[in-house]
Amino acid sequence: MISKIMTTTALVLGLAGAASAATIVQNGSFEDGPTPGGGSWWIGEVDYWSHTAGGVEVQTTGTLPGVTAFDGNRYVELDGNNNYSLWQDVVLSVGAYVLSFAYQPREADANTNIVDYSLGSLVVGSVTGSSSSLPSGGWTTVTASFNVATAGTYTLQFVGAGNSESLGGLVDAVSIVPTVPVPAAGLMLVSALGGLAAMRRRKRA
Repeated sequence: MISKIMTTTALVLGLAGAASAATIVQNGSFEDGPTPGGGSWWIGEVDYWSHTAGGVEVQTTGTLPGVTAFDGNRYVELDGNNNYSLWQDVVLSVGAYVLSFAYQPREADANTNIVDYSLGSLVVGSVTGSSSSLPSGGWTTVTASFNVATAGTYTLQFVGAGNSESLGGLVDAVSIVPTVPVPAAGLMLVSALGGLAAMRRRKRA
């Protein structure tokens, strides 16, 4: 019986974890969209995202020596021919969330790798670094926790903000995930199951 109780408890916690894993950003790893023929990179469209005039630079694993996409086979560089902006509107309910994305600097000069990011006024940040301090394939996961007090539509945006000379920061695996605690009913069930297990142990004793 105790094994069944433990299994049920794990199921309750597992369901809460599954709920927290649901993402809100569409095409956060830039895998969906046209694939122009020729080469391992192109300046063009990515589904669900808007961008500055001319498109955004999409690269695939192997475009840059030693750089492997963090998730899937594609990522974006926010300074192709020049600095780019990339944005997407997301609908958020009241609650707590975590924004995350993978970032990698391309050049040794940190001034050329700057990426600014924002989610309306809920999240405003900037990240940069030097590629010389990272191993090959050296992605860093950037996270920001935030709360939504008013449900609505918010603009998630990434901007190449370093030197605009066709070399810049790389971004992949963009995600917004709700922070979901175990529901009160679930906590009560876990507590009740724990009490039942204790009672059965006492009876056997």
